Amino acid sequence: MECSEEFGLGLELLRGAGTSTWWEALGQNRPVTPSFNQSVTWYDNITEFVQDLHSCQTYLSDFTTAEVSDQMTHLYRTLALQTSLSVVVVLCFFGVVSLVHKMIVWVKNFAAMLEQRTEELRKEKKLTDRLLHEMLPPIIADQLKKRQPVEAESYDQVTVFFSDIVGFTNIAASCTPMQVVEILNSLYVCFDIRIQLYDVYKVETIGDGYMVASGVPERNGDRHAEQIAIMALDLLVAIDEVTIPHSPNKRLRLRIGIHTGPAVAAVVGVKMPRYCLFGDTVNTASRMESSSLPQKIQVSNETHTALRKKDCFMLQARGDVDIKGKGKMKTYWLIGHKNHREMDVETSLVCSHQRSTRFLAKEYSLDKQRHSVPNLHDHFEPLFYSDSDPMSSPGKSSCRGENTLRAPYNNFITRNGKVWPS
Repeated sequence: MECSEEFGLGLELLRGAGTSTWWEALGQNRPVTPSFNQSVTWYDNITEFVQDLHSCQTYLSDFTTAEVSDQMTHLYRTLALQTSLSVVVVLCFFGVVSLVHKMIVWVKNFAAMLEQRTEELRKEKKLTDRLLHEMLPPIIADQLKKRQPVEAESYDQVTVFFSDIVGFTNIAASCTPMQVVEILNSLYVCFDIRIQLYDVYKVETIGDGYMVASGVPERNGDRHAEQIAIMALDLLVAIDEVTIPHSPNKRLRLRIGIHTGPAVAAVVGVKMPRYCLFGDTVNTASRMESSSLPQKIQVSNETHTALRKKDCFMLQARGDVDIKGKGKMKTYWLIGHKNHREMDVETSLVCSHQRSTRFLAKEYSLDKQRHSVPNLHDHFEPLFYSDSDPMSSPGKSSCRGENTLRAPYNNFITRNGKVWPS
């Protein structure tokens, strides 16, 4: 370095000026002979040496200051960079945490919404399936949903029920179209609720005609005639509860025909497909109805034979009746049931208050959230009393004998596809 070179040069000047001996003498603390020339030389050399030391000191000071400044600048830059990086990392961390939190909240909300939509979809699918099952038998509907071909099926024994309103043409002529719709709606609501108690299938309605079959689409052994007979007796009582709007004092009268025999069931059509029955049994049942009398249930000899096996129905021979397209046929009147009080609760004429209310609430899905649901017990009562039914009261008035009670079906109307008390 420049400073060390000047310092070494100064020492050499002191030694080269003949002062080495004197210098050694001073170092050994020995007395020396005074000399003016040596003193001057010593002074000059010392002066120059001090100047060199001062220059070296100044240089070292400037060099140290510059080095320290450079190091501090580098440290400051490094510290600033590290601080900036730390701040960026912290900000990114909080940003990532915030994004993760928002994402978690969004995922939770989306999961909740998805669960809600799934539940709504499940309810809608259930409602759709239920409406589809109202139009077609569940087995047939499931096959159609799976795009499976529905083959026509032959049944050895089924029982078919037909009914219509006596004098409906005259009644309709005296009513407005809306009143006709109201009459038929009240009638069908009444019947649709009642037939839920029995192992039967509603095939179709044509005007005032009502067609029901048992033993299709699911076979039920030899119970088909019994189920149709009990249902017919029940509907014969229920018809009293359907009033004529413009003539509330008048009552509708029903004409019923029943026949038992083989039939073929199939789904007909592609647009609005229908599950229909085909065969002579259907035609004969229709003839049994058309040749019957008001408030009477006419059954064929085949149905009579099937019911006699149960030995619990009251039947009366009508005799030979001229049936259109069939000639003379022996028919019978179905009068009633011998022991409907003691029959099984699921198949008897006893339609208890509690079960009737359950069916009404179940089949027509009263919406408790959007509408105020009335007390169904105030609007729906059993048609038949039962000794074992605690809800029955023998003190109430009856309409068709001591064991019956009117049920105000006419208090129910249809709104938006649902049944509500009027």
